[in-house]
Amino acid sequence: MHAGATTDPLVVVALIHKAKEFFDRIFVVESDATMTDVDKACRATGMLQMCEDNNLKFINLRREKERVDLEIPNHEVLRWIRVPKIVADSAIINTAKLKTHRQTGVTLGMKNMFGLLPTNSRLNITLTTSARLSSMLIVF
Repeated sequence: MHAGATTDPLVVVALIHKAKEFFDRIFVVESDATMTDVDKACRATGMLQMCEDNNLKFINLRREKERVDLEIPNHEVLRWIRVPKIVADSAIINTAKLKTHRQTGVTLGMKNMFGLLPTNSRLNITLTTSARLSSMLIVF
């Protein structure tokens, strides 16, 4: 079963096959949401099985302990954000479903990028203004 809110593992595996032409190490990365245990969600959608079938490491960012601070160039609202070190050290391919959002109309890949922040940092950054969101996204 693939919920309408999650990216289909078939899409992810197709991107991974292409990414292997350019990158030696590839991880599938997710993060717990406010009300969602990502490990359970990835098991239910088949994402964990896809990782196993393709010999890929799955990382739940909530469990990543090492963090780094990233300065936001030309900041308007946020001067810096703290992210798991693997986020700062990696190329990121953001694969998201098109979803609607009451504040922005659609989320595209923005909510996925918000998920790169540690859970406790998300409490300090709200999506109430486009300036805050764009400040965070410009880093990535």
